[in-house]
Amino acid sequence: MGVQNEITVSADPAFSLNSSNLGFKENESYFVVSVRKWKGLPNDFADKLGAVCREIHEKYNIIPVFVPMQSWMDTDLSVEIAAKCGGKVAPAFVNAENIIEYIKNSQFVLGMRLHSLIYSLSANVPLVALSYDPKVDAIVHKWDCCKAFDVKSIDVSDMVSQLEYVIDNRDFLKEEIAKTTKLMKEKNIRDAKVAVELMEF
Repeated sequence: MGVQNEITVSADPAFSLNSSNLGFKENESYFVVSVRKWKGLPNDFADKLGAVCREIHEKYNIIPVFVPMQSWMDTDLSVEIAAKCGGKVAPAFVNAENIIEYIKNSQFVLGMRLHSLIYSLSANVPLVALSYDPKVDAIVHKWDCCKAFDVKSIDVSDMVSQLEYVIDNRDFLKEEIAKTTKLMKEKNIRDAKVAVELMEF
């Protein structure tokens, strides 16, 4: 493109968002699930993901709570899968900070929406990604302690095994995630300082 200046790679500004007091909390242990309608989803996606969430729910007594990131697109699919696994759909959140707080208090995140993953990593919460786009694979690759499953070919047994690993190693994974998340937050601070300096001219 002919750019001659030094180029630096930034981080999503969402990593600098802080959590906030929700005013309500779950009374039971839960994990967050984020899904979205997508034209490439196979017909058995809801059944397979429902089976995964049901097995974790029954074995560990952890409730799957579906968080629609875009209610008009995500709610119907969330309701459908929640009905298959004894889960529930979270009420609407006022802002991103409230979602981060909700994720922060969860056991882990099973996420398809990119920002459900970013919020999880920002709060140092372990995750398993549902990949439908290279951007999901890219962010998981950056945190090499995380894993992604292709939504087109979900293996229920493999995903359950990975979630069991996350549950059994939660504290270790939180520490590993925090190392890379700290670097992302530092990049945000650096970029903010540069932006301010540019505005001073």
